[in-house]
Amino acid sequence: MAKIDITRWSQFTKVYNNIMNESLPKIGEKIAEVLKTYVEDNWYSVEPEIYKRTFEVLNSITVSKIDRPNKDTWSIFIFFDGQKINPNYSTFPIPDGMIRFNHHMSLDGSTKYGGNTIGEWVVYWMNYGQNSTKCSYEGVHFLEDTVKFTKRDKIHIKEIEKVLRLSGL
Repeated sequence: MAKIDITRWSQFTKVYNNIMNESLPKIGEKIAEVLKTYVEDNWYSVEPEIYKRTFEVLNSITVSKIDRPNKDTWSIFIFFDGQKINPNYSTFPIPDGMIRFNHHMSLDGSTKYGGNTIGEWVVYWMNYGQNSTKCSYEGVHFLEDTVKFTKRDKIHIKEIEKVLRLSGL
């Protein structure tokens, strides 16, 4: 592609806005894929014996649209959408004496705790672990791993550079 000759600030702003509009969604999707991989590898790799997975937590990973709170800021968010993590009573057969774990609900059937849905807490507990008398476990730290990977491999920088090169800058 031919080089772009920018002689006015307005030209630069237009080119820059186009680059950000094109690259940010791609960056978000790439980081979301990294997050999905860490969740799959570190949480979903073991099949539980006392319930069947819904995969709603994995499928709740979402990339927001571009947010521009002001003209100098560009943001995109990768998040677990709590609206996609639904509470359900488990019908999975369990051996005598075992505790029935509902899907994204507390053992007593409630769907909220501390002002948040149990589904939102599930994401927190998966990442950081929890110390319950019924079921304690270590967190798998997929959020931290995703941030480390993104910083180490600079996937956000590489995507912007790619779009800049394709734009002739």
